[in-house]
Amino acid sequence: MVDANIQKINYKKDVIINTVAQLLYLFALWLMTILTPRFGSSADAGIFTICLSVSNICTAIATYSINFYVASDIKHRFTDQHYFYFGLTSTFISLLVSIIISLSFGYFTDNTLFWAVVLYYVFKCAENLTVIITASMQRAGKLYISGYALIVKAVLALGIFSLTLFLTKNIVLAFGILAAFGIIYFMFVDFILLKKFTNVSYKFTKEIYKVSLKLFVLAFTVFLYGISFASIVSFPRMVLDQFATKEVVGYFGSMAAISTLIQSALSALLIPFLPKVTDSYLKNDKKDLLKTIVIFAIFIIGATGAAFLCACFLDKWLVGIVYPYDPTALEYAHYFKWIIAATGVQAFVILSSLTLISFRKLFILGISSALGLSFMFLCSDFLIPSYNINGVIYTYIISYGLFFAIGAISIIYYIKNNKNKIPKPKHIKITKDKDKEAEKMSGLASFHNECFEILKKIDEIAKENKIMYSTYGGTMLGHVRHKGFIPWDDDVDVLMTRDNFDKFFSVWSDTKQFKLLTPLSYHGDFVDVIYRIVNKKHSYNNFGDFKLYKDLSHPWVDVFVLDNAPKSRLRLKCHTMRLKILYGMMCSRKRINLHLNRPLIERIGMFAFKIIGKPFSLNFLYNRFIKISKKYSFNKKYNNYYHVSNCMTELDKHFSSKYVNKTIYMPFNNSKIQCYIGYDHILKSCYHDYMEPRIDISQWIRHFDISKYSDEEIATFYLK
Repeated sequence: MVDANIQKINYKKDVIINTVAQLLYLFALWLMTILTPRFGSSADAGIFTICLSVSNICTAIATYSINFYVASDIKHRFTDQHYFYFGLTSTFISLLVSIIISLSFGYFTDNTLFWAVVLYYVFKCAENLTVIITASMQRAGKLYISGYALIVKAVLALGIFSLTLFLTKNIVLAFGILAAFGIIYFMFVDFILLKKFTNVSYKFTKEIYKVSLKLFVLAFTVFLYGISFASIVSFPRMVLDQFATKEVVGYFGSMAAISTLIQSALSALLIPFLPKVTDSYLKNDKKDLLKTIVIFAIFIIGATGAAFLCACFLDKWLVGIVYPYDPTALEYAHYFKWIIAATGVQAFVILSSLTLISFRKLFILGISSALGLSFMFLCSDFLIPSYNINGVIYTYIISYGLFFAIGAISIIYYIKNNKNKIPKPKHIKITKDKDKEAEKMSGLASFHNECFEILKKIDEIAKENKIMYSTYGGTMLGHVRHKGFIPWDDDVDVLMTRDNFDKFFSVWSDTKQFKLLTPLSYHGDFVDVIYRIVNKKHSYNNFGDFKLYKDLSHPWVDVFVLDNAPKSRLRLKCHTMRLKILYGMMCSRKRINLHLNRPLIERIGMFAFKIIGKPFSLNFLYNRFIKISKKYSFNKKYNNYYHVSNCMTELDKHFSSKYVNKTIYMPFNNSKIQCYIGYDHILKSCYHDYMEPRIDISQWIRHFDISKYSDEEIATFYLK
């Protein structure tokens, strides 16, 4: 069964935040290499380069490149607990390997170098576990949260290392404190996030651990790719250390650090798309596959070309920034552009290799990795002793060129000869009988009838006054798919543009049965900006969170407003941010809020704005909210786009006017109710393939519960 989370993942958000986080983190590490010769010495920069080289190889062992395997494991062959146990084992092994490498290369003869390598790698061990955690967070649809945590870690790590080195001039002590920070951050931030959003627990189970060890065999070719890639980067530098001074190795390492940024940026961009690429390959969707691969290939060519041109003209200036007091470093500046060229070839290796992992063609990946590694060893022996830094660059280009050529030819072959059959979707037949039975199980049949009375009243007023309105959200989904209410939905939504909304409530008058609740008329402990119409003929006493509204013991319909909005997403973001700030300030007037399940950064923001809002009256803040909501309304310049302006969770919904400028009457509960002509676009933007019921009970929101059946039982019945 393919992971349902693929449908829910916000690729744009994941890609942007994950890429920014990875770049910032690697930029922080690069800045450490830049600041080392400034706060320490050129010899310290050479030590740092050797630490990076050893850690690159050992990191490949620690992560086993399992993050790529996890991201493309859309059938969930292994649990997050399996992957975490595996990561602990591989990280411990890699720590031992780092010590063995240090001893093998004779670093033990230099205490400073030996302890610098070991302590820096302890810091990297915590980072390696975080990489595996990030892959599990991606499967949970929370990759962006790991991104936020990584940004904070980048800033703190850079500050701690730089300050320690500046004050002590002792690189070993700086790495020691950095290692302690890495362990503490992993224990109290990264692992807490993993435990919160996945099924990983503290409890150790021998049976699960035994299963996790199978990954050493199953993912071996992915590991071979990781170790080959890291070795081709690092081993030539370590060989260079045998034929050049530490200062020269430091110069080369500082220039080559930029290539790590480019490589990691590409990996960060690609990883969120691995599940999608795997899914497309399994479905034999050649068009989607080629589109994704070509886009990334164009990105690589463009980024590498731009970086190469910059290096051609700015090489000495860039090297001068890193080594402002060392004129000898400028003699090596001309190597910068060729390091960038080699990085471009490396980037294509990443693209081809991750694509093969997505296809699960691991045997071919293993062959290309082994050949690339073999040629690296040969070239290192023959080229580096003769050509020094030029020999390292030649080794990179030849090894990665062969690596990429095999991968690219294989990808073309597999796409062309893909034997996977395009799966026929398993359609769930929606029938009135099935809907009625599910509605009966949920206990909502009478509630739906009572809400439908409100909808008929709204429609009656709309007809009399030529007002356009539409169902929205889950109600629109039920309107189109079920020709009525979704059987398990206990929330009813209606949507109007600002002009229709103002006209509707100008002619509305309360009756014995129906009452309008405005945001300022709620008698409860929770602020809201949504208008509601209640059916006073019926009452319920078992509402959940809505017991905070003393008026909402009756069935109700939420009325949302569409205000004009700018076309620019950035301007819309700024506009909605102002509304959110005002809403946070309005919450200062009430004792209770329901935002405790929101992300930490939002809760902190809410708390801050509640304090700021204390001096202002609720009337003043609400009127200000309405004024800002209407900022773009009734302005012809902004007539082409709308957004939902009076619901905090819907503010960023952005619709073209062509989808909401007309309504049509469509069947609803043996009657007809208005629906926007662009319902197909609106529903696809919210639910993707909306005509195929995918009942995910984790997404159900229960305003009240009157059913003797569990959500699982209702879902099981409906999906049969």
